[in-house]
Amino acid sequence: MKVHDFDRVVNKLGMETSDSKHHHAWLVHNGVTVVRTKRSHGNSKFIPEDLIRKQLHVNKDQFAGLQSCT
Repeated sequence: MKVHDFDRVVNKLGMETSDSKHHHAWLVHNGVTVVRTKRSHGNSKFIPEDLIRKQLHVNKDQFAGLQSCT
């Protein structure tokens, strides 16, 4: 997964974000934080997709849907 794909998923879900040592994102529903995820600011252009998928608590098909939907 590329960094801009991660950012696209975060924007699609309407997640709140914060930058510190890492780029943090969390989804709030009815005032409750439902899931959290993060990515490094490192030099790598790729993020391990399986780690992000596990942090968001979705399976491979659901994650593929998140990436492909508009």
